[in-house]
Amino acid sequence: MNNEGTDFSSLVVSPKVAIIGRPNVGKSTLFNIITGTRKAVVKDQAGVTRDIIIEPVEVWGKQFDLIDTGGITEAGDLFSKLIREQVSEFLYSVDYIIAVMDGRVGLVPEDRDIIKFAKQANKPFLLVINKVDKVTEHESAKSDFYEFGVDIISAAFEQRQGLGEILEWVTNQLPEAPLESQEAVKITIVGKPNVGKSSLTNAILGSDRMMVSEIAGTTIDAVETPFYANNKRYMLIDTAGLRRSSRREDDVEIISAFKSQEAIRKADLVLLVVDGTIGPTEQDSKIMQAILD
Repeated sequence: MNNEGTDFSSLVVSPKVAIIGRPNVGKSTLFNIITGTRKAVVKDQAGVTRDIIIEPVEVWGKQFDLIDTGGITEAGDLFSKLIREQVSEFLYSVDYIIAVMDGRVGLVPEDRDIIKFAKQANKPFLLVINKVDKVTEHESAKSDFYEFGVDIISAAFEQRQGLGEILEWVTNQLPEAPLESQEAVKITIVGKPNVGKSSLTNAILGSDRMMVSEIAGTTIDAVETPFYANNKRYMLIDTAGLRRSSRREDDVEIISAFKSQEAIRKADLVLLVVDGTIGPTEQDSKIMQAILD
């Protein structure tokens, strides 16, 4: 995005804390617990989170942006490659990193790649071993990971174990300076799958914030991204493509459609993206009606 002529000197941007890890290790569960939301889709299915989700948080008087990321894996499919590239590049723009790993599985080769990405970003990071359900196993679960020489915490997110230690680590890293707040204008981008919503979002933000591919349904969350322009704060919301109810294939897609509709209701401004090569369709009309309602 071209912000030439915009004075950012008076704007205070919150520190960014990114959660990274392999698919299905509990990243989105941790994100939802800390933010007190259900913005990250959680399902017992690897690869549900694909885009980068940001939510402002205040903990013990300190404010920061918590970021959920897609699962990093060595799988050869298109989505996995895109997520791997997206997350590894995005880490250079954050301030702190929480790397989540699976205590039931133990250390696997992909975990070494994740630690490598975190160290290459040269940001303070915490290693969290999740799914350690028994308190008596908290210390033994760490043994495989001591070789990395970083701070380690054992946790069980679903049992709310270890959360206090994680938040204590984060808040100890954060600056003491108070942060200014400004109500954001919410702009929601909607449309059918694969019409260019995420491409438009990336063009506005000036970065590959959203994953883009030719496969319909790449975005499955309503993903919020704060940005500043002309000394005003905005919240840009990219949504999952809305298909007819009869064509929604699984419960993840149904949840995504609900999140898109919720984002429409909360928006100050809605942008409907239509495929110019096809022109307005009946589904576009239904989406427009949902906006007007």
